[in-house]
Amino acid sequence: FARQASRIADLHRIAAAANVASLDKVAATLNVGMTELGADRACVGHFHGGLMEIVQSAGGETSERDASNLSEIVDAADVVVCPAFAGAPLTVEGKPYGAVCFGQDAHALPASPADRDYIAALATLISSAIQQCEREKRLDTLAFGDPLTGLPNRALLQDRLEQTLLAARRHRRSFAAHYVDIDH
Repeated sequence: FARQASRIADLHRIAAAANVASLDKVAATLNVGMTELGADRACVGHFHGGLMEIVQSAGGETSERDASNLSEIVDAADVVVCPAFAGAPLTVEGKPYGAVCFGQDAHALPASPADRDYIAALATLISSAIQQCEREKRLDTLAFGDPLTGLPNRALLQDRLEQTLLAARRHRRSFAAHYVDIDH
């Protein structure tokens, strides 16, 4: 019981961390999961267009076998535990996104009911972080892009000019900007 409480506390700390980028939360979750499950590698895959793309990994090198394991997990309804890997499907905004997989070649991964629940909790935290990342991307697109053309807008130009001005002041350098209003 104490081990389960410690595991959940670790996940809670990752989820509640302020000022931590969403993808950094995914990386932290993969690392904690590898440690707790005794895995030597972990990866998150995104399934789209009929292909599995590994979007984040930790530990050892990911291989074609890991992509195959991810593809097997993504079709599962629940946590999958095999001797060489364990994982769970990921859903983002209620839709299938991909899968998370923890692999170990030297020995079998744990498969107790508590371990299965832990893997499901890892998948939930990773799904939540990915969902947050997708929302941040959409907000950036709405804030700094023209909705019709998708081109950068005036707000992005102003933001970049302010960043450049601050960097120039900090490094005591000058810069120049040339602005042309093509539609008068």
